[in-house]
Amino acid sequence: MRARILFVCTGNSARSQMAEGLARALAVPDVEVASAGTHPAGVSPFAVAALRERGLDISSHRSKRIEDVPGEFDYVITLCDSAARECPVLPARRRRLHWSVMDPGSGGGDDAQLLARFRQIRDDLEHRIRKWLFEEELLRESVAGPLAEKVRAELARYEHPLFDFEARPGGDGVEVQIKFHPPAEAVHRYAFLLRPREIENQQFPWIFQKQLYDCLHDYIVEMFTRNPQRDD
Repeated sequence: MRARILFVCTGNSARSQMAEGLARALAVPDVEVASAGTHPAGVSPFAVAALRERGLDISSHRSKRIEDVPGEFDYVITLCDSAARECPVLPARRRRLHWSVMDPGSGGGDDAQLLARFRQIRDDLEHRIRKWLFEEELLRESVAGPLAEKVRAELARYEHPLFDFEARPGGDGVEVQIKFHPPAEAVHRYAFLLRPREIENQQFPWIFQKQLYDCLHDYIVEMFTRNPQRDD
């Protein structure tokens, strides 16, 4: 087994449950993921609904105490300030992290408002988890691969005699690199990151075109700023 990851929050009902479901889907197969709470309160049906929209089923999850998930974990990630305070010495073999994430169940509101907050926190957690797993070299290759292929297919529509384009998995999405071609001298590359939600958006071709053109403009400005023309 490459690593064991534990997500902790107070109730083990929303944030840590969604984090567990997302991390299991995003991490390489030989990573074990669990979640627990300092005061378990049952799994929120809104957490189940929010992840179901991502094609993930956590309906069989149950709230657990930290004592219910024995053994040592390589990474312990607390998701709320109170959990971080209540288990300050919970050991981690490699690294302990704290992400202060808002409780989506707080603040009241009707079902539609609650679900909207759960979606917001789900997306925030997915962003954090993707980026962190990539940095730790634990991100499942098949997660980023299809997104990169979609961006490469879109890039194939664009050709320019002065620039080369490349797309590769990076961070929590796909990094697009712009390189001046052929350089008469060493010229820095320019890169921008596309988030999964941008790539999966139905308006992706239009979103991509606008971002690519904006970045090309910025890149050219940077080239002249860093390498100003000389009057010989």
